[in-house]
Amino acid sequence: MMEGINYTERTPGIMTIEVLQSSKISSLILQILISISFLIPIGATIFLVITFELKPAILITYVIFWATGYYFLKLYLWNKYGKEIIYLEKENVICVADYKLFKGNRREISANNIKIKIQNSKGEIENLGTLVISDGNINIDSVIEVPINELVELKYRIEKYYA
Repeated sequence: MMEGINYTERTPGIMTIEVLQSSKISSLILQILISISFLIPIGATIFLVITFELKPAILITYVIFWATGYYFLKLYLWNKYGKEIIYLEKENVICVADYKLFKGNRREISANNIKIKIQNSKGEIENLGTLVISDGNINIDSVIEVPINELVELKYRIEKYYA
């Protein structure tokens, strides 16, 4: 999967910004951290049952390790399958982060008087930016950096949709 913007031609009100996949080494490291985070509590429980020292404090270990594992799982899924889906409706603009197995927070603004800006990236790579859609009160900020020329096309399509 390449980083970029996809348009659904059958449904012109749906636009997808996809993340560039991370390197294989970082994916492997995240997979190892996920495995460790989920397996350590199970291994600790087996050890404590064998030694007859099982105590209720093991639940704190479960919570800490599984919460960490959940965070690493979401990070891995975002780096592998992450995308932001923008739904253009008559009354609203909705943006949802899609992690494949999870959906992020749904951000919604009114389609009346929307303003669309392209914000240049502050990173090392030039000609990358993010999209900011605003209704005057609330902003929807894209987090995926894509080439400016693709954002200009996306801005044009959104403005054309609401013209």
